[in-house]
Amino acid sequence: MNAYRLIVALAVALAVPCIAMGTDAPADVILLNGRIHTQDSSRSIAEALAIRGNTILAVGSNQLVSSLKGPKTQVIDLAGRLVLPGMIDAHTHPVESAQDLGKCSLDDKLLTSAEIKSKVRVCLRENPGDSALWFEVVQVNPSGLELTREDLESMLRDRPMLLSGSDGHTVWANPAALKAAHVGDQASDPVGGRIERDSSGRPTGTLRDAAADMIQSAKPAPSLDREAAQLEKAFAAMRATGITSVQDASVNDHDMQIYKRLYDTHRLAMRVRASYTLRNLHESPQTLIGQAIKFRAKWAVDPDFLRADAVKIFADGVIEFPTQTAALLEPYLDAEGRATANRGLLISHRKT
Repeated sequence: MNAYRLIVALAVALAVPCIAMGTDAPADVILLNGRIHTQDSSRSIAEALAIRGNTILAVGSNQLVSSLKGPKTQVIDLAGRLVLPGMIDAHTHPVESAQDLGKCSLDDKLLTSAEIKSKVRVCLRENPGDSALWFEVVQVNPSGLELTREDLESMLRDRPMLLSGSDGHTVWANPAALKAAHVGDQASDPVGGRIERDSSGRPTGTLRDAAADMIQSAKPAPSLDREAAQLEKAFAAMRATGITSVQDASVNDHDMQIYKRLYDTHRLAMRVRASYTLRNLHESPQTLIGQAIKFRAKWAVDPDFLRADAVKIFADGVIEFPTQTAALLEPYLDAEGRATANRGLLISHRKT
């Protein structure tokens, strides 16, 4: 506990100073002598708070709240420290981003290709990881960045390597990774994705949107226990900043299995609402809605802590250069301001 201040993040909004009437059971935890911001319409500040389980029993004076003390109640003297409601991150990707912990990170900084090569060399020297596994670089800022096939091969030749863009829409794969994922000269662009090619038609290693999934799915999969442990670390870091609830903006069955592993082992110290990603948008609306309903029913684990009752639909990509996969009415311009043939990728359409 910080000796100078304490911010207690609570996952529900605090009520107007009052005490829950008609409750006989004592509180599990009582906080006294604090500055408890209730966030009511009057912005009231109370000095004490009582909690049982997931419920705030009372907010008010020390004397009022202390009446809920029992023989096993934990009493914490805040000594004037601050208590705030927990924050909700309404658009985040905890499962996906947690798996990047410990990987070579470029921290979303604007870097040239030469600077990226230099930093990757340092990572390979200091933390190469298991030579039998793919080497991964994360948080690569894609703005204005163009990496050639030769650039990527020069970083690492004899082992698959992936660089993941911080935009979540771009990856760069060296030739070894392209080979492992069977993305050769004859590979077709997937629906909702683009394989960048050089003048001879060879893949450059830059893959946009759904094309990035082709590479990601070829990576050796870690164990579910390791993925859950990574997520647990990420949630601990998020709670330290006051975040107590998240909406994962895009999940599938495997992502939910990771959440469920933490839940089943009593380690899911975060409220999670997940958004099921609708794919195969050429299917009929009835089919897509049926898939979402089935997914929601399957993962209705706990109404307070783990559920999947939202839907994510990708309509297109992102507008940043050079990715430029967001759908436009007029074509994108190149670096010299000339019109190109690229109008982006319109993903949410039905095939005819």
